[in-house]
Amino acid sequence: YVNGYGEGTIYRFDVMPDGTLKKQSEPLISGLSNPDSSCLDAAGNLYVGVTSGVQVLKPDGTKIKLISIQSATGACTRAGITNCTFGGDDGKTLFMTSWTAIYKLENMPIPGLDWIVGQKRAKCM
Repeated sequence: YVNGYGEGTIYRFDVMPDGTLKKQSEPLISGLSNPDSSCLDAAGNLYVGVTSGVQVLKPDGTKIKLISIQSATGACTRAGITNCTFGGDDGKTLFMTSWTAIYKLENMPIPGLDWIVGQKRAKCM
C-alpha cells in the first residue's frame, strides 16, 4: 500500500513473482483526509493515519471505523497521525504519532500483522 497524501488516496500494489511491483489501475480508496501512514493487523485490515485519527479499512478498501484521536486536553487532533504500528506484549497495542504527541490504544481486537508473521520479540532482562 502507498499513501497519496496530497491526493487523499491509497494505492495498492501487487508483488510479482520476480519481486517487481504492479500498481492496481484504480486507487484502493479515495477521499481520505491527508493519509500519512499505515500498518496492518493480522486479519489484513489496513490502519491509515489521517487528519482526525486512524481510518481502519478492510483489504478491499471498505471503511470499517475511524479511531478518533483526542489530545490530553480532550480536543481532537488536527495535526494528523503521522505514523502507526502495533506492539506491546501481545501485539494488540496500537501506537500512533502526530507532530506533537504519541498515543497508544491498548487491547485492540486483532494483533498487528508484523507482530505475528516472521517476527520474534526479545524480552529485556
